[in-house]
Amino acid sequence: MSGKSFSNVTEVQCSWPLHPAETSCAELNMVHLPMLVSEIALNAVLSVVATTGNALWIAAYARTPSFQTPLNMCLLSLAPVGLFNGAVMQPLIISDTVFFLACPSTTCSLEYIVSGIITLVADSTLQNIAVICIDRYIAIVHSIKYNQWVTKTRICIAFGIYALFRLFLSICVFTGIIDYHALVIASIVFSVVIIIFACLRIFLRIRRVSAVAVEPVNPEEERKKAQERKVAKTVGILVGISAFCYAPALGFFFTNKATSVSPRLHTVLWRYIETVMMLNAVMNFSVYLYRHRDQRIAVRKVINDARNAVKNCCCH
Repeated sequence: MSGKSFSNVTEVQCSWPLHPAETSCAELNMVHLPMLVSEIALNAVLSVVATTGNALWIAAYARTPSFQTPLNMCLLSLAPVGLFNGAVMQPLIISDTVFFLACPSTTCSLEYIVSGIITLVADSTLQNIAVICIDRYIAIVHSIKYNQWVTKTRICIAFGIYALFRLFLSICVFTGIIDYHALVIASIVFSVVIIIFACLRIFLRIRRVSAVAVEPVNPEEERKKAQERKVAKTVGILVGISAFCYAPALGFFFTNKATSVSPRLHTVLWRYIETVMMLNAVMNFSVYLYRHRDQRIAVRKVINDARNAVKNCCCH
């Protein structure tokens, strides 16, 4: 069937925020179809893992008072984003892909809804890691003033203001005022600049301190320094994971500007890039729990308590 014949199809009337969009049925491609189906399956698996893992991370933090420090609160900021991505974002991406595969050739698209919510939380992981890097920068470069400057109350206020700002941007994307792709790329670049600056300053500070001979320290101080080094390495791994997850988005954006890509192939590839961005929801909590034994013990305790509660309910 020629492309001209599709122009005779009755135009679908969509109410805001839905809008008409072509689907893969308009030009059936045996490459695009398996890619989209596999993307649906991948997001379904990642959704279950991300929702379960991040919910356990939050529960372990809430039930363990010794974990409730400013640093762990900053690290925990990754968990609600991951939980939302797993419970809401990935099902929405699946739904939007199903719309894209639906017939007839023109259908109502969920793009504005999905893009608006992605703007609210999906790339927030990178901004949260930038905040964690700032926290580590203050702790290492301005260690004397760290306890004075960084408190749990101030962290809550900072994340609250940031959440309101993200909500404003999301509404702008949802209503079509701001281009979603350009906003995501600008957000990524801004966060990357902060992360690089903080990491370079931390690296230079650690090298400078290591080069200075110091008196032997007591075991307690040595234990604290070892813990700090472990946390710094964990943050470094999280930064590397973010680079892995967001580099395809940057690469695709600039490649798409320099070359001509068919709109349908653009849509298929961007859906996969969104899925790669969602990998943070699984990888962040996996790395954190793998590297910190006390956190794994707390998570196992939460699971055992939940299992015992279920058994007690069944017995009664």
